[in-house]
Amino acid sequence: MKKKFYAILLIIPIAMMLFQMNTSCNGPQPSKCVITVMDSAGTRARAGVKVHMYANVTYNGGTYSSDLKADGVTGSDGKVAFSFKNPCVMDILATVSNCTVSGPNHVYCTASGIVKCEEGKTAEKTVRVDH
Repeated sequence: MKKKFYAILLIIPIAMMLFQMNTSCNGPQPSKCVITVMDSAGTRARAGVKVHMYANVTYNGGTYSSDLKADGVTGSDGKVAFSFKNPCVMDILATVSNCTVSGPNHVYCTASGIVKCEEGKTAEKTVRVDH
């Protein structure tokens, strides 16, 4: 009887340690964003479009550009992916590099938007360029 009791006392802590190791918290997961750039009708993906992600901070009545920025170029599927260490809200600026309508700063050569990137999730946002 005593041997069974001591065996149980030995097995229970080991089982609890194994259970805790398998259910312990995972570290922080990155925040991912996938931006898709489409034409103005939303029917054709735009490849080769520069996508600039940035965050502006409003403080004490002024707006300032933060250090959090990322740049990428869309692939043949019109998508570009970003990964951030922490959750964030980012502004999106997509610019067509070969815009023929009055230069690259023309309203038809750009698209903008905003996306919220949450920890451990992939946020998807589609923006449309009129060009």
